[in-house]
Amino acid sequence: MLAEGAMVQGYKVLSLLGKGGMGEVYKGTDEQLGREVAIKALSPSLTQDSSFVNRFRKEAQVQAKLIHPNIVSLFALVEEFGTYYMIMEYAGGRTLREIIRSTGPIPEQRAIQILTQILNALQFAHECSIIHRDIKPTNIILDTNDRVKILDFGIAKIVGEKGMTATGQNVGTVIYMSPEQIKTPREVDHRTDIYSLGVTFFEMLSGRVPYNINTDSDFAIMNEVVNQPIPDPRQYYPHISDQTVAVLFRMLDKNPAARFGTCSEVMDALRYGIPSHQDPRQRPKQPYQQQQPAWEQNQGGQLPYQGPQGAGGYQSGPYQPGPSIDRPPFKSFMTEAILVTIFCCLIGGIMSIVYASQANSHLAAGNMDQARISAGKAKQWVTVSFWIGLVVGIIAFLSNLS
Repeated sequence: MLAEGAMVQGYKVLSLLGKGGMGEVYKGTDEQLGREVAIKALSPSLTQDSSFVNRFRKEAQVQAKLIHPNIVSLFALVEEFGTYYMIMEYAGGRTLREIIRSTGPIPEQRAIQILTQILNALQFAHECSIIHRDIKPTNIILDTNDRVKILDFGIAKIVGEKGMTATGQNVGTVIYMSPEQIKTPREVDHRTDIYSLGVTFFEMLSGRVPYNINTDSDFAIMNEVVNQPIPDPRQYYPHISDQTVAVLFRMLDKNPAARFGTCSEVMDALRYGIPSHQDPRQRPKQPYQQQQPAWEQNQGGQLPYQGPQGAGGYQSGPYQPGPSIDRPPFKSFMTEAILVTIFCCLIGGIMSIVYASQANSHLAAGNMDQARISAGKAKQWVTVSFWIGLVVGIIAFLSNLS
């Protein structure tokens, strides 16, 4: 262990934050830049084992790719006297586990705001082909304004890569694992994170995990995860909407193919609901209305200076919510379609009348060729306006189905 005041290549150790199977994490300061950091140290007893050293390095490489406001950033990977250290962003606050234990169930609206930040971060990680594989309340930290930071990509899997994180061994915390992570750990994809986050969301809403766990046996817990249906969280805490429960059940579907395909789909369902053809049990009439987050509730709702942009276009500094995913309602599109159809029919009718009048004039003058030409043009205008109106109507109908 490092003593208080010890130096690691310009970083001063202040206090021990926690211990894990591979080492310790300390709070420290960057003596040159004057900022707080977290110092993650590989246990000296493991530095002689190349597999643990490689795993530690890989964790650093994974973390370095993830520059996102809701994921803890890596500043440096250093080696000193044969021991390896990751210098990381210090995320002050409490873990989600500590919050749930101290307050019990988290009110639905607040839980959804927390969930949305986690979903944003995981969507970014998945787009980088990185699967976390250990999403749980102890790996999620919130500050006093409920800004989320995801920790510990130590057992993350890079999609398509073979090696120590794809060995066929169960990795992760059993009670938060997906069924497929237990049965076929080498074949999991990003949907395993959606399931683990669903367990975490269940715990946020109800104050407990969705299993009746009265044992320390990993085997018994695995059997429960794989075989037992998910209970309705409202039997533990009744103040949860039908829409949120429908989203939760789909996140926790035992079959990954029946789950949401992406974290973006989960966010979409939270806002708009699950279409009735996807979940025939319930379809809420009104979308969830999200309140302004606490960190925006300052002068005029303006955020403080956000700092320069980092790699990938994400800004450093205080969290800034992403762009709205509002979509135009179908009624508005239908109104525009009707107006376009009426306009086309009106133009077609006017032009057909004009050419029909010309045809009559040519016919009265005995000019049969010109009369036929004008009559043909009148017919063409009627046909064109009809087909334009039909196509616009079909497009509007198909848009409603989608």
